Order: sequence, then structure tokens, then C-alpha cells
Amino acid sequence: MQTVLAEAEFDAGDDAAAIAAADAALALDRGQVNAWVQKGYAQFRLAGKSGAAQDFKAARATFVELNHLENDHPLPLVYYFRSFVAQRQAPSALAVQGLERAAALAPYDLVLRMNLAGQQLREGRLAEARYNLTPVAYAPHSGRMGAAARAILARMDSDPNFRGIGGPAVPSIDERPPED
Repeated sequence: MQTVLAEAEFDAGDDAAAIAAADAALALDRGQVNAWVQKGYAQFRLAGKSGAAQDFKAARATFVELNHLENDHPLPLVYYFRSFVAQRQAPSALAVQGLERAAALAPYDLVLRMNLAGQQLREGRLAEARYNLTPVAYAPHSGRMGAAARAILARMDSDPNFRGIGGPAVPSIDERPPED
């Protein structure tokens, strides 16, 4: 019940109540994956509002705990990476490896692939970026995101030094494509 309450409180925008309910659920059973998820979501949103380093650290710690519990779950890996991006810090090598693992666990997630490609492009890892951009570019229902991926691929073809700056926009990890 506390996990359901945590999710409802998060959906209602009451992050403190969501964290309290998630903590109550975890006090009963530390293995409740959704309680960790809801706690992490609420902490992440609070950190985004405050911008405080300790709030991001707390959110990261929750997602690390979730990763230890469910190491084949892409969500904690994505949010670990996102925590650096939200702080406007360069992601750690471990965070980038986590994002790569998340994409391997969820290859159908085109937004995740697009964001991984953007990171790889910024790092100069062009072959890996191309590998992740291609399914986005040619997915039948990728809409504007597919068009952006095709534009990035075309720019990569015409400019071998392209690293995602000053060309077609590479969406950030926080961006979801608009509905077409």
C-alpha cells in the first residue's frame, strides 16, 4: 500500500510525501522495486528544483541502490546519467557506461538511443554514435526525432570532425520528442 501511495503522491507533485511513503514501504521490504523507483523520481525532481549538490547525491544514491537490487533495469542507469546532465556536469565514465548498458537493455527505446548517440558524438565516438542513430533515423514512426537523426547522420557524413556542436540539434537526455 505504501508503494502505491508513494506513486500517487509523486503523481500529485508532493515529493516529500512520496519519499516518506516510499521509505515506509522500504522499511517493510527493501526489495520493493517500485518503492525505490518512486523515491528516486521524487528525489530527482526535488534535486532539479533545488539544484543542490546534496539533493542530486541523494537521488543518485537511491538509483544506485535500485541498480544493486535490479541490475538489469535500465531506469536507474538512465537516471544516474541524467543526474550529471541536470547538474550541468560532464557525466562520469561510469555514468556513460551505465547509459550504454541501459540502451543495451532497452534497444527499442529510441529516445535513449538518440541520447546515447549524442553523448558518443560529443566524445568523438563516431562509429558508436552512427550505430545508435541509424535505428532512430529509419524507424517507421520516429517522426521529428527520426528526421533529426537523419540530419545528424548527414552532417557526420559531410563533416568528419562534427561533434554535435553547431549543427543539427542532438536532444538532451531530458527531452522527449513531441507527439507527431
